[in-house]
Amino acid sequence: MRLNKTMHLSLPVLLLAACHCLWGAGGVAAQQTTTTAPRPTQTLLPPPPAGPTVACQKKVGILGNYFESDVQAFLVANGLTVTLETAATIAGGSLSNLDVLYINRGGTGDAIAQKATIEAWVRAGGVLITEFSATELLFNGSTFGFFPAATLDVGFGVPAGTSVCGGNTVNVTSPGNALAAGLPSTWSCSGDPIGVFKVYKESTLDPSLERVARIAVDQNGDGAMDPVVGTACEDGGAVVAFFTDFGDWTPLQNPRICPGGSCNRSIQDETLLLNAVCRVKQNCTLDHSLCYKVIPHKRFKKREVLVHNQFGAQYFTVVRPDLLCVPSTKKELKD
Repeated sequence: MRLNKTMHLSLPVLLLAACHCLWGAGGVAAQQTTTTAPRPTQTLLPPPPAGPTVACQKKVGILGNYFESDVQAFLVANGLTVTLETAATIAGGSLSNLDVLYINRGGTGDAIAQKATIEAWVRAGGVLITEFSATELLFNGSTFGFFPAATLDVGFGVPAGTSVCGGNTVNVTSPGNALAAGLPSTWSCSGDPIGVFKVYKESTLDPSLERVARIAVDQNGDGAMDPVVGTACEDGGAVVAFFTDFGDWTPLQNPRICPGGSCNRSIQDETLLLNAVCRVKQNCTLDHSLCYKVIPHKRFKKREVLVHNQFGAQYFTVVRPDLLCVPSTKKELKD
């Protein structure tokens, strides 16, 4: 619809709560973002870089008996509600009470048994996190239907070096992703939990999986550094795939504190896990608008409207229908 003051606005947009946006080229809007206070840096390790506080009230289920008590202790210490799941609990409807499901290598059998239920739950809004062997369920072409099958070149990749992680570094390759919030551009590979890898041929991994971090090693010689973690939006939910044995935690004491030099766990690894639990769906919000030309089929009655947005309150006269703009996701496609 056309307004006076040489501005254009669509009546249906006025009826949607999603129109707090700035109009961009082609009718697609860019949503403004806000930042939060830096997280506390009290730690026995060198303080992490300033970043947004990782805090949320999520209900997390852990499927599998591999270091599940240590991961559970860490998440509970950070204010999350955690339950230990099985195929039987999922069959009984436990996913309806969860925001996040974390499948470790010990949970692959139960996950296969409940694959249809888990996939439907993710597409309806749940967050699925997998690590190491459980990540194979995403790319084997027969369990979950989120991605096409990919080629697993190295099933147990130990990067060359002086430790289980080879003394290598982890590099953030997609800093704008919510999974990377509060992380430096690079940090030392901990060896625990980041250490041993499932290495896939890069060209066979679905491009919709955004590779957020990579280790500085190409173990299968395919010309790409091996992914540490990737994420993708799936309908209303999201998937986070750790290609490393990310559930392999050392015993945990105080949350986000690694006492002494003997502890390999890193602040960055902890932040990465909390981001996966608390933040990853920020990448999947309907934060754009796609507009369609409207052809009216009957006479339109002119009316006065009051608009509230980031520019304040303004009165306009709606003179005719013009555009229908609906909230939409936008994904950058690369050649």
